[in-house]
Amino acid sequence: SALTVIFYTFVISTFAIIPFCGLSSFKLIGDTKNALLLAGIAVIWTILPYFCYTFGLKGLKTGSAAILVTVEPIVGTMVGGLVFAETLSLHIILGIVLILASLYLTGRSSS
Repeated sequence: SALTVIFYTFVISTFAIIPFCGLSSFKLIGDTKNALLLAGIAVIWTILPYFCYTFGLKGLKTGSAAILVTVEPIVGTMVGGLVFAETLSLHIILGIVLILASLYLTGRSSS
């Protein structure tokens, strides 16, 4: 089920990232307030969006879900550029063009 996949995704990801966090980070969790804030951040900004995203894709056809997943980095990049004034380098623009070209070629070959 989707819940099982989400659960194991976060459990494995948590253990995989621990070696890169540094041991001094774990001292902050010892405080109850910090632990609750960390849990809130984890649930609200990580688990809940992933949960909604997974269940949203569940209602789409396979082809539509694949296109949505492919376009997602472009949307994130554009939001970063427009909302947060991040610079779009030549490499980023080239990546966007390549993704859009691949979508065009995929759509053209399937019709």
